[in-house]
Amino acid sequence: MRLLIAFLVVAALVTSCKPSHAEDRVPKGESVVVVELFTSQGCSSCPPADKILTEIGSDPKLAGKVIALAYHVDYWDYIGWKDPFASELWSNRQRDYGNRAFQTRRIYTPQLVVNGSEHLVGSNRTAVNSSIAKASSTPALAKLAVTRTAGDGSIQISGTATLERMSAEPLQVVLVVYENKLTTRVTRGENTGRTLQNDHIVRKLVGAGKLSGASGTTVKVDTRVTLDPSWDAKNVGVVVLVQHPKTMAIVGAVGL
Repeated sequence: MRLLIAFLVVAALVTSCKPSHAEDRVPKGESVVVVELFTSQGCSSCPPADKILTEIGSDPKLAGKVIALAYHVDYWDYIGWKDPFASELWSNRQRDYGNRAFQTRRIYTPQLVVNGSEHLVGSNRTAVNSSIAKASSTPALAKLAVTRTAGDGSIQISGTATLERMSAEPLQVVLVVYENKLTTRVTRGENTGRTLQNDHIVRKLVGAGKLSGASGTTVKVDTRVTLDPSWDAKNVGVVVLVQHPKTMAIVGAVGL
């Protein structure tokens, strides 16, 4: 953790009263790093990785610099415990990473994907720190300037996404909604008897626009997401990503 903090902490955090703009939150010369953990409550190897993701996502020194997301997969549900946050959608996203980014059909938990371009075991803290430090030094291809507005049971995301340099392919703007501080008492399966706290649980993923490959292209982001009544609105966060549809590389991001 010391290595990661020493490498990433360069500028003071943006104050809460300022708009959530990517250019305001990221120190010059660094890129926002997105870490996506594919995990399951039915996997005994996953709680240590879940804990690391929580620590990364809640570290104030990394706010605005590292974005943590947890996708709970459903393919371990058959062994005795059905993960309440699992979805086939997230299992398919993990398979897409394998097929498109890493050219393999092998998927596993806990698998951590960094900026859509590298994968590693999510419970290996040393390797996680090293991968994040490396990814932060890669210049972002897309710049985001977006704001979040709370509505009546919904969240409005407005702003722009701009391509800083040419891309061979059009890029997708994706909005991700997640929830923190969810506790589950596991009564069956590999984690029987454990009480698990999970954070950064992805609840919804929706398309929010497309950027052509031309340098300087800007697309308007104007998306409203309805929150499920069962979600605790005060623990809900939003991430806007710019992602290559073929390679799955994440080339720009901001958390709101």
